[in-house]
Amino acid sequence: MRHGGDSATDPLDPGASPSSYDAAMAFDTPLVFEGDTITGPAREPRQMLAEQIYDGHASVHDGGVADKLGLPGAPIEGPTHFSQFDPLAWSVWGQRWFETGCISAHFQTMVIEGESVTASLTRGSEPDIARIDACKADGTPVLTGTAGVDPSATTELGERLPRCRPAIRASCSSSIG
Repeated sequence: MRHGGDSATDPLDPGASPSSYDAAMAFDTPLVFEGDTITGPAREPRQMLAEQIYDGHASVHDGGVADKLGLPGAPIEGPTHFSQFDPLAWSVWGQRWFETGCISAHFQTMVIEGESVTASLTRGSEPDIARIDACKADGTPVLTGTAGVDPSATTELGERLPRCRPAIRASCSSSIG
């Protein structure tokens, strides 16, 4: 689905109209619209952090580390999952998604390379925030959360944080902002 657009104007031209810029940024991702829910196609995310090293050690995204921890494989990193929501959010908010957009998510299970994941976005009564979900092909939830373009809207983290134990709440609060 394309959002806006003026194909007669070069979107890379600094003098191009905003609508031509919107068309250049649009996604060719097939989306399914059912009521208030938009669903993207099933994707099989690739493991892009297999060689990542930080603070002198490999991360859980490394197959060797994952194996030592008894995991069935190295988990796909969060931002890769978040990228599945870009076409959905773009279809709702257009360029605003890339200017003020925010995803707040609670991961429920990990995904390893080769597993299929489908993302969906469901609009509610608030125009600038929506619920998001991702699940594996067998229906196992991968994540749930919020996506939106209003920095003052209540996010998934904002909803969950008050329910956390005080020590966890203090740790989360110090890492926000």
